[in-house]
Amino acid sequence: MSEKFLQNTTLIAYSSSQVSNMPCDDLTKLSFNSNSDEVFWLNTYGLSELDGMEHVVIQNQFDDFLIKS
Repeated sequence: MSEKFLQNTTLIAYSSSQVSNMPCDDLTKLSFNSNSDEVFWLNTYGLSELDGMEHVVIQNQFDDFLIKS
């Protein structure tokens, strides 16, 4: 996994009562819990690190449309 992707990525979680901004230091920790009232936003810079984004999409069982080019 590319360190560059991790350095340029943060996870923002927000709900009606709070907002949190977490740096991304380990892709295996990126879990988007659908049982929560939180909304998640994965913020990353640079499209040259597609392997990191692909990992997040597969790990969270998102539609692979997100990684199609």
